[in-house]
Amino acid sequence: MIEEVPDDRSHPPVRDADRHRIAEQIVFCCRLLVGEGLAGGFGHVSRRLDEHSYLISGRVPLGTVSTEDVVLVRAGQPEEERAHAVPVEAAIHSAIYDARADVRAIARTHGEFCSVLSLLGEPVRAVHAFGATLGAEVPVHDVCELIESADQARPLVVELASSPALILRGNGAVVCGADLVEACVLATYLEESARLQHGARCIDSTSQLRYLTAEETAAAAANLGSRPQLERAWKALCSRHSVSDPFLSGDR
Repeated sequence: MIEEVPDDRSHPPVRDADRHRIAEQIVFCCRLLVGEGLAGGFGHVSRRLDEHSYLISGRVPLGTVSTEDVVLVRAGQPEEERAHAVPVEAAIHSAIYDARADVRAIARTHGEFCSVLSLLGEPVRAVHAFGATLGAEVPVHDVCELIESADQARPLVVELASSPALILRGNGAVVCGADLVEACVLATYLEESARLQHGARCIDSTSQLRYLTAEETAAAAANLGSRPQLERAWKALCSRHSVSDPFLSGDR
């Protein structure tokens, strides 16, 4: 695991080496999500540093993000010299981190099939084992506007509750993880599940679409949501895009 910046309410400065390493990992994850078709000109990825701060990819297309584009946000405020570069929806990340101690990484994605189902107000439900890692269903937050303030983000956090993901109507999804690896893997599982559900819907003229039962969902989630299985999926994701895993040392 990445050595955590100590939780100190006096907000000590982040060590340059820690910041650079985590920024590199955020950049890597951004590129993978673009490669998976989950982001393009928009979207962002963040990684918690401590109770009060996190690093987030800047206001540039995810495929072009560099470490210089990664912005530090502390106590809800971006560092002054890079305030112009913070994404307008950083409020989502701030609100989730404030509410969820278990969340240490967030991916704001724009998967096509999640968005298609959201236009119908239809949650992404567990239709296969990988999708079960996100729970029985990922609900649709019935808001399509940009979420730019704490007041706008508050209802999203309430609806997210303890779930790993939430879909925004016609505007992609928010996926949470215990680290960057889990956030990225779950983002791919969410879109895959949405794609299968959409495909089945297209040929489901007799309403025969079968979702996983509660028992099937729990069993699949316990298996595929385990750390070894997440690591396996992550390695496959890196291999698919012919890139070397930057977390070989165990850093997350």
